[in-house]
Amino acid sequence: MFKRIRRPKSAKNIIAYLVFGLICIIFVFLGVTPPGQLGGTGQVASIGKEVISVADYREQISRVEAQYSNMFGKASEGLGEQFRKTIRDQALQRLISQKLGSLVAKEQGIYVPQDQLRDEIVNVESFQRDGRFQRDLYENYLDYRKLSAAKFEEKLSEGFSYQYLAQLFQDVVKPQSIENKWSQKVNGYKMNLKYWKVSKDVLGQKVSVTPEKVQELLGDATKKDVLLGYFEQNKDKYRSEEQVKARHILFKFDQGITTEQKAEVKAKALTVLAEAKSKPETFDALAKEHSQDPGSKVKGGDLGYFGKGRMVPAFEKSAFSMKKFEISNLVESNFGYHIIQVLDKKPEVVPDYETAKNRVGKDYLKKQLADEEFQKVRAWMTEGKTNELVQYVSAKGISSAETGDFGLKESYVKGLGQVGSWVDDVAPLADGEFSKKLANIDSNWYVIQKLSATSVDLEQQVSSMPPAGRGRSFELLSSWLDSYKEKMKVRVNTQITQQGS
Repeated sequence: MFKRIRRPKSAKNIIAYLVFGLICIIFVFLGVTPPGQLGGTGQVASIGKEVISVADYREQISRVEAQYSNMFGKASEGLGEQFRKTIRDQALQRLISQKLGSLVAKEQGIYVPQDQLRDEIVNVESFQRDGRFQRDLYENYLDYRKLSAAKFEEKLSEGFSYQYLAQLFQDVVKPQSIENKWSQKVNGYKMNLKYWKVSKDVLGQKVSVTPEKVQELLGDATKKDVLLGYFEQNKDKYRSEEQVKARHILFKFDQGITTEQKAEVKAKALTVLAEAKSKPETFDALAKEHSQDPGSKVKGGDLGYFGKGRMVPAFEKSAFSMKKFEISNLVESNFGYHIIQVLDKKPEVVPDYETAKNRVGKDYLKKQLADEEFQKVRAWMTEGKTNELVQYVSAKGISSAETGDFGLKESYVKGLGQVGSWVDDVAPLADGEFSKKLANIDSNWYVIQKLSATSVDLEQQVSSMPPAGRGRSFELLSSWLDSYKEKMKVRVNTQITQQGS
């Protein structure tokens, strides 16, 4: 369907933008994860065998927060939990869309050649001194970000592939004359909207399933094949990954460390290693005294449980190869020298249907109920039964929020996200009227009520009006990617996302 990517006219700009975003987020992210910490454990979501880590999730939250801060200034400060939850939802959906988009791009034959990717990195100004690429600047950045070069290039490649995919859809979708006319009309207004998020994942959290109903379902012989099929489609959801619980003592490498300084760090680490191996029971005290990882030092070096892909490769390789209570020799990573002690190990568990059937039955029923609730909400909107709709969301505890005034010249709407063709359904409504269609924004579904609209000077805004086809191309891309979610097995860890990671 698509051809192999070659260097486009905008390649340098896209790479520079992605790198700039990754670099800028360091400063925002410092308040979330201490520089000496190895990174968050656990995963926020998975797409097949690919995972979205807690660290990536936190970074994306910071990026979305920064976007809103730039858009709304001090007005974005001090907003409530609903606004913060919206930011978390948008951050997660962007990560899923980008990861899913990059995987679909590969499936369709779109990929970034390594030589081209590295050529672009070499040309990034932040990695240059006097106009020439400097490896030490690049490596210092990777060290600070706790990334290997391969992982960094993988992140850029994912973003690059997704950008190409989005551009292909935008190139194909051309604005229609009626869209141009209507966009001009809509762009002449400032609107304030009220909205409720009614996606199936939200509705699924609002439905309850009794043990009796689960047992009734499991006892129905006609449903066994359906439940087996649901189990096979969602097997990863019931899988427990292999995990290690470990603690460590870190002897950190400072930026620009010399060979002589590195030898001094190693000598100190070897002295502590000898003491730890001769008296394993003192490991906790040694970590509190010597470790330079501020995130774990106060806990005696304890990192808790972690799965594969959470730690840097050298650390992970050693930890997963060690026996319980074993103390490693010195392990060198881009952070420094580590002394690792494994405290516990959990094997991967792949349950069969019989073992997991109670959870399968409960999840299946909740999905069915959520689907029914979603169709009920959609029908009420189509039929204009707003009283029933308002009573329903109130009874379910689904809170509302307001966007504040906005116009189509803005790329994002506070709380909702990307401006798209959904605005065309809302603009002609009277004040107080509900849209008769659910709005699909960033793969989430919303009930929208127009609260008010204020006329502004149209002529002054026509020159900055966005292309009319852009919203439709974005929605087409989102819908196309949504069709891959089951095939690619997109799963979200709601235990983390509901807590704001």
